[in-house]
Amino acid sequence: MQYSSGKNSDVQRAKFPELFDAVAQAISHSPGSPLPIALTTAVSEFPDRVQPAIVYLRHQQQRRAIQNPVGYLYRAIVEGWNLPQPSDAATPAGFRD
Repeated sequence: MQYSSGKNSDVQRAKFPELFDAVAQAISHSPGSPLPIALTTAVSEFPDRVQPAIVYLRHQQQRRAIQNPVGYLYRAIVEGWNLPQPSDAATPAGFRD
């Protein structure tokens, strides 16, 4: 994967600095370090999907080894992966408020 080092990356990072720092931490990069171009683009295009994708990545990393966390996080952002939320229908009747 190519890493971004151009002005476009700086502009995108300025728009969403907290997201870029969270992504860097999730893939074990130091904050402020250049990210792969594809990942930078995904964060810029789908900023609302970044945090859920990071949660999904971390959940999966607890369950198994992720060989390519950069690619995994990229796909999670682009494809909108989220952890399934328990539905009310799955809650036993005796546990409802």
